[in-house]
Amino acid sequence: MQRSEAVMQTASSKQNDDPFLSALCQEGEQVPEEHRERLLQIVHLFRESVSWPSAKATFAAGWQDTVEGNVHPIDTLWDDIDVD
Repeated sequence: MQRSEAVMQTASSKQNDDPFLSALCQEGEQVPEEHRERLLQIVHLFRESVSWPSAKATFAAGWQDTVEGNVHPIDTLWDDIDVD
């Protein structure tokens, strides 16, 4: 069994709970088998491109920068910005 087939079977088993997954699986099933691996790569790349860290993780990273002294004085924030 190819990886794309295994993914489709797993997704199909979960689609009953989620109308979006159901629609996505229906579209995927219509793609010729020889192109499904590429479709999976496209979906994976899309997910990675729109994934953002959580607010908690972002705050923790910012707090860590502050604790470590990785900060800039507020009066330098607008330095090197040309305003016409």
